[in-house]
Amino acid sequence: MSMASRFADMYGHDRTGAAEREAFAETLLEVGPDAPSCCEGWSARDVCIHLVLFERRPDAWFGHMMGDHNERARRYYDGMVQRERERDWPGLVRRFRAGPSVGPLALGAVRNRMFLREYTIHHEDVRRANGMPPRTGIDLVQEAMWSKLPGFVRIVRPSDVGIEAVWPDRDRATLRHGEPAVTLTGEPLEILLLIFGRTSVARVDKSGPPDAVDRFGMIDTAKRPALPRMSVR
Repeated sequence: MSMASRFADMYGHDRTGAAEREAFAETLLEVGPDAPSCCEGWSARDVCIHLVLFERRPDAWFGHMMGDHNERARRYYDGMVQRERERDWPGLVRRFRAGPSVGPLALGAVRNRMFLREYTIHHEDVRRANGMPPRTGIDLVQEAMWSKLPGFVRIVRPSDVGIEAVWPDRDRATLRHGEPAVTLTGEPLEILLLIFGRTSVARVDKSGPPDAVDRFGMIDTAKRPALPRMSVR
């Protein structure tokens, strides 16, 4: 890819990420802090805190990962979470909407490109747990998710199953070579939700040899983000 193409790609993802972040913030305000999410045990407030710490406090990653082995690290991390939890809801959403003010993630072009997937999946976690249907008219989001799919199939187990993705009436791609192969048919966002374990809400048709379909989708949780731990339903 040429330098000009890379710049255009980054600029496009920046605009898409900024729009998705804004839409997510509006959804959070609409459903309220105690609304459920597809992340088991997490409310909308928990999802928002996760994203705020994810971007603003890189030390939270170390505090969380060390917390199971070091009581001081656990208290340090839990203190950060509690301080965010004590903020009023509009103020917490404003923190998410604004993003960090210092560090490399203060640059919107960097933040929005790096975490577009994070915003989009968690946006759907909140929407769908509260009875909101899949969105329409988000072509730029769908195109961005399609471009990201190949990078995430590494977390799908078993690793010897091939994966074909079909975006109806739009495109088809081999995400992973292998035999037997499973074909996933659906919009890119739906396929991404399936890959990241949102099996009960992802609208994807799986086809292929029965054994491969049955084995497909065993997520390697060790390779999923660890701040904080969660399970999905």
